[in-house]
Amino acid sequence: RLTNDGREVLFHPDASRGTAAVRSKSAIIHGLCTWSVQMGASVYGTDMVVGVCADELDLSSSIYSYRSLLGDNGDSWGISYRGIRRHNGKELEGPHKPFSANSVVTLQLDTSRQQICVSVDGSPLQIAFENIYESGYRPLFAAVSSTAATTRMRLLCSEHFLLNLQNICIYYIRQQVKHASDIDKLPLPNIMKHKLKALWVSPR
Repeated sequence: RLTNDGREVLFHPDASRGTAAVRSKSAIIHGLCTWSVQMGASVYGTDMVVGVCADELDLSSSIYSYRSLLGDNGDSWGISYRGIRRHNGKELEGPHKPFSANSVVTLQLDTSRQQICVSVDGSPLQIAFENIYESGYRPLFAAVSSTAATTRMRLLCSEHFLLNLQNICIYYIRQQVKHASDIDKLPLPNIMKHKLKALWVSPR
C-alpha cells in the first residue's frame, strides 16, 4: 500500500503471505541517480531489500512465497538488511553493514561506470555491484521488497544528475565531507554548496 503521495510503502498491512515489492514509475536511463530510503520502526523477517531492477522482473512472482526477490536473478540487484548483496541468485558479503529500524539506506546508480554503490546511515558510498550492463544496456528502476508484515519504507530524497565535470566533483566531495555543517566552510561556489546540501541525508 502506497501512502504519503507515493513516497512511502506499507508492506502486508494485515498479514504476510509472501513477498511484496514495488518499483519506481520512472526508469533510470542515463546519468548519476542517487536516492535514500528510510526503514520503518520494524525491520525483520526473511528479508527486506532495497535495490534496482529491470522491467523484465516480475514483482508479483513471489506473493505466495518468502524470498528476497531483488537479486534472485539477472534482472535485479538487491541490498539486504542482513548485510549482504544479491544478484543472479548469489549472495555475497556486502560492503554495507546490516541495517535496522529507522536506518537510512542510500543507493547510487552510475550508468557511465556501470556501478551501483551503497551507503548505510551516512557511511561513505561503496561499490556494491559493477558491470551492471554486462548482458546489455537496458533502463533500470529503483525497487524495494519485504516479506515482513506491517513494515514500512519511505523515500527521503532522490537526485538525478547528468554526468558533467561539476556534478562529478560534487559527488567526490560529498564522499569526503563527514558533517553537513562543514559544507559552508568549503571554498566552493554557492551553487555547488547547495547541491551538496541537497544530497545530505542524516540518519534518523
